[in-house]
Amino acid sequence: MSAIVPLPSNEMTSEADSKKKQQHPHPHAPAPDIPTDHNAIKTNAQKSDDDFRIYSEDTTPPRVIRHYRDMRTHQTVEFYRRMEHKYTFENGAYRRSMTIEEAFDELEQYVDSSDPDLDLPNLVHLLQTAEGIRHGGHPDWMQLVGLVHDMGKIMFLWGTNEDGQDGTSCDGKQWALGGDTWVVGCQIPDGDAVVFPEFNRLNPDMNDSRYNTKYGMYEPHCGLDRLMFAWGHDEYMYRMLVSLCVCFVFNFYPSANFCAPFLGIFMFLFPLTLFLILCRPLTPTQTIAPL
Repeated sequence: MSAIVPLPSNEMTSEADSKKKQQHPHPHAPAPDIPTDHNAIKTNAQKSDDDFRIYSEDTTPPRVIRHYRDMRTHQTVEFYRRMEHKYTFENGAYRRSMTIEEAFDELEQYVDSSDPDLDLPNLVHLLQTAEGIRHGGHPDWMQLVGLVHDMGKIMFLWGTNEDGQDGTSCDGKQWALGGDTWVVGCQIPDGDAVVFPEFNRLNPDMNDSRYNTKYGMYEPHCGLDRLMFAWGHDEYMYRMLVSLCVCFVFNFYPSANFCAPFLGIFMFLFPLTLFLILCRPLTPTQTIAPL
């Protein structure tokens, strides 16, 4: 199984290959042993379930607070359109071809600055997620989704600090790679619907009459495919999957797995009433995916 994860030019290919050699001095080294004991890959085992994903300016790590402040400041409709052009998959465009295993090797170098509970390489998070789903007795298709759900963060290989996609510097900005997302082009919800809602006022689009109303640039029931989400790994992963026509693989599994990497945690945070209004009405033969 392989993935096309695009590179715009030969110069960029050479640069990426050079970087990879520096990061992986032993590319043929044996793969690390994967624990068979679920408890062996737990992190923050001392925390209760209620202690995870706590976002407060008093207790959240400063790197996470900065991440969401930058994210709310820079994630706009204009930025989305610029990234859409930069990372296009149209007409066969791509940046680099690699296997899933090679992509995982790269993610072993990446630590997500938006996570308040984990400061380990993203590959560990992918393995934890898949193993947690398996341990919970869920079907194999959901385990697969858990394993690859963050693979879009491979985008850091071609990102810059200016664009919030620096995954290589020790203090690089990652506000367009990870983090809880929302729909751009309409009013950002307040309250518990988003992380750090006090940063909403920093978003330039909230001072633009085209975008700062309840529906903004959208019409009710326009459909999720018409929405622009804050740009990040979910968007990139979704576009990569669509460009690969991976339906030939996913036809064997429920369609939910195709949507999950794109929606990320959006469905759990965005106000349900607005979410349903923006969705197209279900046909008599459609059902809501059990995610």
